[in-house]
Parts: sequence; structure tokens; C-alpha cells
Amino acid sequence: MSVSPEMSSKKTKVENLFIFIACYSVIIQFFIMNGNIYSILRYILIFLIVLILFVLVLTKQFKIKNNIIIGMIIVSYITLLLGFIYSIIFNTIIIESTLFIPLLLIIIGYNLNLHLENKKLLIYCYSFSTLLVGWFIVLKYGNGFSISSQYFLAQKNQLGAIIGVSISMLLYLLCTKKTVFKNKIFLMFFTTMLIFLNIIPLFLLRNRTTMLAVIICLVFIIIKTLLSTKASIFAKFFIVCLILLLFSTSTAIDFIYNSFFLNVDVTDINSVSSDRVSVYIESIEFIKNNFLFGEILTESNIFDPHNFFIYNLQKNGILLSLGSFIFYFVFLSRLIKSWFSVKLFELNISNFLLIISFSASMIEYLQPFGPGTTQLLAWFFVGNELREGRNNGKKN
Repeated sequence: MSVSPEMSSKKTKVENLFIFIACYSVIIQFFIMNGNIYSILRYILIFLIVLILFVLVLTKQFKIKNNIIIGMIIVSYITLLLGFIYSIIFNTIIIESTLFIPLLLIIIGYNLNLHLENKKLLIYCYSFSTLLVGWFIVLKYGNGFSISSQYFLAQKNQLGAIIGVSISMLLYLLCTKKTVFKNKIFLMFFTTMLIFLNIIPLFLLRNRTTMLAVIICLVFIIIKTLLSTKASIFAKFFIVCLILLLFSTSTAIDFIYNSFFLNVDVTDINSVSSDRVSVYIESIEFIKNNFLFGEILTESNIFDPHNFFIYNLQKNGILLSLGSFIFYFVFLSRLIKSWFSVKLFELNISNFLLIISFSASMIEYLQPFGPGTTQLLAWFFVGNELREGRNNGKKN
């Protein structure tokens, strides 16, 4: 069915608005150390996200014909209602909003499928923005190119998650066949440079969660490339050269090691995990006795456990957390199926984004649905692919 010029123009304007919103979500990180200004900028970001949804409705580009999205809407409504009931019973305000922002972005992505040119523009603009923000924060508040013995940015997990989004999208561009560049050598060189220029501030920030998630993603890419019978000799040679280059100098090895383990007792798992293990043990003991309602009914002095499941069970109990757990496994199962059954060059962009956030969720409590709008593009592209009516392309 052909699209009228007027409708095509409206679609282009909405796409441009979304690209602006995505880049704006990165640019506001320049003010991450100024709480008052940053809070105002975040409210503007939320307003813009809601605005784009209204624009889609007003321009008659809005529809929902997907069971997963409908299921998320129903579950979100039920958990909101359950939180309201809890608020009355326990005389406290309880709003369970874990799925709200991802759901909003999935709905936007479902109704706004970016043209290939705009997708490329979005990825490079977003990645260049994270590069600028990352280097600005590192050079202004850190020790330059030296690894700090102490974490110098309290919001390192938030900024690191955003940089991780850039790296995963750039890795997608390196691997996908769906490219608009005729000069593939230029594409590989330019994209690889952007990856390295984003990885360096990530490691200087010492956001170990995202660092580990990126390494997991790289390992999957390397294994799938080397085992693939259809991968080009050049692609395999390129990957081997990158690995050799990375580990060819003691400086690079020391940089990576210090980023992970500087001022850490590597013989003590609790020290390596930044006391996560001891908190997990305390939290699990608490959950055993407060499985249904968590801290809603019983106060606790335990630190927030950095694990998606343990954190939600401790804070909200199983009844209020069940909805987000269900959709965690829905998207995780799709992700695992894709990485193990689909050719590397046919994987969707959300597969690269979600492997980062789901890996991080093992040692961070707000991933993969947050924190805030850091996963904006991950869930937007999930919405894109749900509209296509398929999980991925050709299988191995």
C-alpha cells in the first residue's frame, strides 16, 4: 500500500524528532554533576518522550497489534492497581513503575520504524554524543588517562550504561549486512575508531558492570564469527588482528586489569564484587522471611542488592514484582534464541543492545529496564522489531 506524500512528510518529521530526543538524552549527561539542572532536563526528556507518543496519535501513525505489547499494558495496569491497593492497606504510597518507560518506548518503536538512513544517522549521532560526554566527564572530574584508585563519579553506572548502548550499536553496524555505506573498509575503520574512543572513557570511569557486559558481547561476536562457515576470511582476519592488537602490549593489559581490579583484593570475592556477595546473602535471608511483600511490610537496613531479581524481591516482594519478572524472561528467551540460532550478520540491533543490559542485570538492579531512560534505544528497537512480526532473519 503506497504512502501519501503528506503522510511520508509527517513520518519523517516524527523520525527526526525521535533522533533529537535520543541525542538529547545523552547531551543532558553533561550536567550530571549539577543535580538541580539535571533534574529539570530529565523532566523535559520525559515530556518529549510522551510528546512523541501524542504526535504519533494525532498524525494517525499509532496502532497496537502485538500480543507482547498488549500483555505488557495489562500487566502494567494490574501492578499499578495492586500498588494502589497496597498503598491503602499499608498506608504508604507504592507505585510499581518498572515496566512503564520500557513499555512507552516499545510502543513508540512499534509505531515509528526508522528508515535505514535515519537509523544510521541516529547511531552515529548518539555514539558521537556519548564520546563527547564520556571524555568531558573523564577529563574534568577524573585523572585524565590514569585509572583513579577511587571512583570519581557517583553516577558512573548511569553514564556507563549509556556508553554501553553506543558500543553495542556500533558493534551491530560492524556485523550487519544492512549497511548504506558502499565503502565497507571506511565503515569498518570509522566505526572501530568510535568503539575504541567510547571504550576508553568507559574503562576510565570504571563502570565495571558495563565493561563486563561489553566483553560478554564481544566474546559472543568473536565465537559466532570464527565458527561461521559463511563469514568472510577478511572478517575473521580482522577480528584476530583486533584481539592480537588489544593484548600485544603490557600497557593495554595493565589498563584493563587496573580498571577492573585497582585497589581490590583479587583473592576476596567480596572485595572483587564491591561487597555485592555479602549483601546478596543478607538479602536472600531477608527474602526467605518476607517473600510476599518484601520491605513493603517489613523494614530492612540491608543495602540495595545489585541484582535485578534480588533487589525487586527485597523491595516489593513477589506479588508486585511478578509482572516485571515475566517480561524479563519473555525478552531474555527471545534474546538467547536469537544469539544461538541466528547468523551473526542477520541479528537485529536490539539483540546487541539487550545482551549488554541483560548481562548487566546480573550485577545491577535497575537493568535491563533502566536506570531511567538509559535503555531508551534498546526498547525502542525492540518495538521496531515487534512490528516486523518476526524475531530475526535467517537461521544458521
